Amino acid sequence: MKLFEKNDKKNVNTDFTDVLKTYQLKREKEKKKIRVKIKKMIKSARDVFDPTFIAEIVIIYEELIENRYWRFAPIKDTFYYYSDGVWQNTKPFELKKTISKILRRIKKTWNRTRKQKEVLTAIKIKNGNIETERAFNPGLSPDLKYINVKKGMLEWEKGIMKGHSPDYLSTF
Repeated sequence: MKLFEKNDKKNVNTDFTDVLKTYQLKREKEKKKIRVKIKKMIKSARDVFDPTFIAEIVIIYEELIENRYWRFAPIKDTFYYYSDGVWQNTKPFELKKTISKILRRIKKTWNRTRKQKEVLTAIKIKNGNIETERAFNPGLSPDLKYINVKKGMLEWEKGIMKGHSPDYLSTF
């Protein structure tokens, strides 16, 4: 008995294509909802400059629209950016661009260096803590449970492969 007949293979591919299209449509709908939420947040922020609230808008925009994740290590005074399964020590150029973009959308006169720095400081406070510092300093707290490999995170003691995620604070 054959597991798949020729016609069955077509059905499997068609089913996968349908699932993929459904997922993509769902993801686009979610992005539209997020954009609407961000627009509402921006409208509500127009009266008084609140760097903490604007920092929240920037973080939501970065993570959900741009798929960029940021963490801050306060002792090192360093930002980390998540890309391709690895957290990398970096300067926050893209983050600063997003701050500028959001400030312009809220109120053009707010797009000033001083206000950008205030929002960046609020992001540092929101995304930085001692746990982040420990996680990004392998000498303080090495996480020996996982090994970062090209296809994901290997839980080497159990032999289980998991997909890459910003939740794993791997720097190599």
